[in-house]
Amino acid sequence: LNSLLSTLEPILGVTKISGWTSTSPLNIQGMTEFKIAPIIGPTMSGSDVGNGAKLNLSGTTVTLGLPSFQWTTDSMSSAFFGCASLNQNIQIPNGVTSMVNTFGNCYNLNQNIQIPDSVVGMTETFYGCMNLNQNIKIPNGVTNMFNTFESCHKLNQNIKIPNGVTNMFNAFQGCSDLNYNIQIPSGVTNMVGTFAYCYNLNQNISIPNGVTDMSNTFRLCHNLKQNILIPRGVTKMYFTFGGCSNLNQNILIPNSVTNITNAFIDCPKLNLSDIYI
Repeated sequence: LNSLLSTLEPILGVTKISGWTSTSPLNIQGMTEFKIAPIIGPTMSGSDVGNGAKLNLSGTTVTLGLPSFQWTTDSMSSAFFGCASLNQNIQIPNGVTSMVNTFGNCYNLNQNIQIPDSVVGMTETFYGCMNLNQNIKIPNGVTNMFNTFESCHKLNQNIKIPNGVTNMFNAFQGCSDLNYNIQIPSGVTNMVGTFAYCYNLNQNISIPNGVTDMSNTFRLCHNLKQNILIPRGVTKMYFTFGGCSNLNQNILIPNSVTNITNAFIDCPKLNLSDIYI
């Protein structure tokens, strides 16, 4: 990569290249466009970009000259994090297993990214992709969907959740346009904040019996008017329906619940007589 940088400086008007080591970000300043194309772009390995180090391209337009851009590692963690202008249909190679935060804060991204079956790590993969509205296919090997689609404001797709998923902490939090009856697999145990701030959501979501913590699950789902069934094993309901301003259904609270703090705060259409314990 060092030889590539020596050519980038005179060609693209780079004023400063600093901070490059095998584990720290590369900071490129003074350029408006960074191209990885056949004329200047050799194969880049994960040790260059995707293995803890990354290109810090804040404020930079990124153009990928595929297919010359290739990954030779099983990790694409944080590969395009913060590439705000990125809207390319990136081809993820077979063999990649980690896509943790791969497209985090790629605000303009709206492509149906094809995720290879080899991927098992999708924590925060599309976090902050505010314009994303694609039916992304989640591989069967994924078990953790922690923050996977958080703050994807325009997402309104019937995303299929694989049967092996157990953690859906904040998985769709902040997907304000979402209004699909997402099917939650029976093995899911953590639904903290799963649909929080999904303002348009009005679906009778089925909560699996193994879920124990429903804190913030439907917080500020303004349009929610469904009789959500709370499983008997749930113990925490902190702010579960807080701010659901249109909720007006009977809610049965199982005797397993030990924390119900603010579970129904700011639910003006819900009467105390509608809550059964």
